[in-house]
Amino acid sequence: LCATKAFSKGDILLSEPWSQVMIQEYDSMEDFEAAMAEDGGSRTSYLLQHSIPAISGRVVHMDEGSPLSYVNHAHEPNISIPFHYSDFDRSDRSTVVCSIIALRDIASGEYICCHYDHCAGYDTRKDASMMLFLELCSKFGEEKRPSKFK
Repeated sequence: LCATKAFSKGDILLSEPWSQVMIQEYDSMEDFEAAMAEDGGSRTSYLLQHSIPAISGRVVHMDEGSPLSYVNHAHEPNISIPFHYSDFDRSDRSTVVCSIIALRDIASGEYICCHYDHCAGYDTRKDASMMLFLELCSKFGEEKRPSKFK
């Protein structure tokens, strides 16, 4: 995802309601694995690349139509997405608005990047849901942990 115009530090690049960002919520890791197996596993990589496990064991899948699902990782991000993986278990999550905020000036054409661990906790979380999710990623050749990116 690239900026289509220049942004200044503090600008809101995008704001979308939760319902337009997180299109599918699986009640358990088992339900998520069943979805991965559908269609002979043809969507496995896609589902793993665009999903985040909640601490409760639910898995949320980002809508491919949302620009938020195309934000890449950077160790030195230029945007912040001020939601936290604990938000995935909020009972009022349907009222949450997901925003992209510029952490510094961003030039037109520059890649829009966040730090995956800040919003999803791929490296820092040690809860059972994340460990199971990372095992699935490893099994299918998907890497989600920023510490493993080169």
